[in-house]
Amino acid sequence: MVEFVTEHFESNQNSVDPQLTPEFQEMRLRAEAAEAKLRRIYNSPIWQITKPIRKIYSRIDQTLAAKSAKTFEYISETQNGQSVRELVAGNVVIECNNADFSQDLFAVIAHWAPDSTISKSLEKYLTELKKNGFELILVSASPGKEKLKFGQDLANSITIIRKPNLGYDFGSWSIALEAFPQLINKSEILLTNDSLIGPLFSLDSLISKLRGSQFSITSITDNLQLQYHLQSYFLYFKDGSFANKNIQKFFTDIAHHTTKNEIILKYELGLTRVAQLSGIFVGALFPWNLVVTPGKNPSMHGWERLLSLGFPFVKKEALRRLGSLENSKIKSVLKAEYPEAIFALDEANNIKP
Repeated sequence: MVEFVTEHFESNQNSVDPQLTPEFQEMRLRAEAAEAKLRRIYNSPIWQITKPIRKIYSRIDQTLAAKSAKTFEYISETQNGQSVRELVAGNVVIECNNADFSQDLFAVIAHWAPDSTISKSLEKYLTELKKNGFELILVSASPGKEKLKFGQDLANSITIIRKPNLGYDFGSWSIALEAFPQLINKSEILLTNDSLIGPLFSLDSLISKLRGSQFSITSITDNLQLQYHLQSYFLYFKDGSFANKNIQKFFTDIAHHTTKNEIILKYELGLTRVAQLSGIFVGALFPWNLVVTPGKNPSMHGWERLLSLGFPFVKKEALRRLGSLENSKIKSVLKAEYPEAIFALDEANNIKP
């Protein structure tokens, strides 16, 4: 090998870049030597003669590997604790049931408020979803005793489930699936929540992009924090992905945890992992690397970039957690660029950092 490198170097002086350090020059020569050795092997008579035998062996090996491979099956962790369904049993009320279950397009929205009020953002969000063909199921963990109040158009078409405040969003979605198991076989399912201010403009374009997405499970944003995952405030399922047995087992086994971080680790990260291991193609409309630098939360730190890309919301979390200067900047942008969405500014003004 040393002799070859020397010979190769002497006969290929033009390949040496004088700008490179001696170490890099040596690395380049070693790489060229390795390539030359491979070419000699590939062109040798023995390699050509044995080629058909190697192909047959490769096919046999692949067939045996495929037969011995085990299909992924989701098994919930034993330390998950008692399921949300068990904990709230007997305390779930269907407040009204007006959704048309003969339809194939459903949105299940997780809601919480300190009382029975509905924000302007949530009402406008639901109205936009309804306009785009979604039947609506709202799962509210509000402790308020009064019935939730909507405008007449929504009141006549929405289904409302009231439940104890356990399990966060994933617990609410699990309860909706238990109450209405026919959701499993709907062709399109959107799981979302009321953590958003807006929509600041029509959802028509966003919904159109979702339906044309190459992914079977599509989120608005994905995230590289901890490990790659879809952010769960907006998850759109199509192509039969929602009916996947591992996805359904995942939602059935949602357990109550006391902190939001536990929910993120077990369920937000967990759902993406289960989907990928089940062979489901997942991705985001606005991938993280279009929005933020590595290590940043796109839905929070990337709020301004997302608006410029056509995302019609601002996450409430951005107003709460990014500090006073960023809080003021968000409000300034809402006031200057979205004057027609005055409700959004009003809500933003009520959120303190």
